[in-house]
Amino acid sequence: MYFIFKYKHIDVFIKLYDSYELYISDIINNVKGHCISTRPEDIFYYHFSKNNLKIIDNRKDKMVNYIFKHVCSEFCGHNKTNTKT
Repeated sequence: MYFIFKYKHIDVFIKLYDSYELYISDIINNVKGHCISTRPEDIFYYHFSKNNLKIIDNRKDKMVNYIFKHVCSEFCGHNKTNTKT
């Protein structure tokens, strides 16, 4: 995952670190109105929503484009039929 944000929102990320334990505790204790899952992506979503940040799924919106260049060695199985033995 990538997080792209304005510097003015850095405090939201600092608070995420500080709040993570509280969120997990609330989930375990079934506190109403809090995050529903301990999965990190759910906690991130909950925290960002709670702090009124806009969340964009880059897979759909394509705001950031990148090209993944495979960098495995010639002996890696990812190279399929070109894998050297």
